[in-house]
Amino acid sequence: MIQTLIDCFAQVQDRLFEAVVQPLMLALDLGAYLEEAFSGTEWFLVGVCELTVLFIVLRPWKR
Repeated sequence: MIQTLIDCFAQVQDRLFEAVVQPLMLALDLGAYLEEAFSGTEWFLVGVCELTVLFIVLRPWKR
């Protein structure tokens, strides 16, 4: 179960990086920072997951 979630998260990170971040970084001539951008993509997705969980938990509690 946990491994499935980890694999899904890794696939989303890879696709987001390859489809959005990497082309943007290369277009801006920032290819030397691709490894840092890959890590940044992971932290961005972790933040999105945290905000989603907070919204799911706190929204019903507010009502």
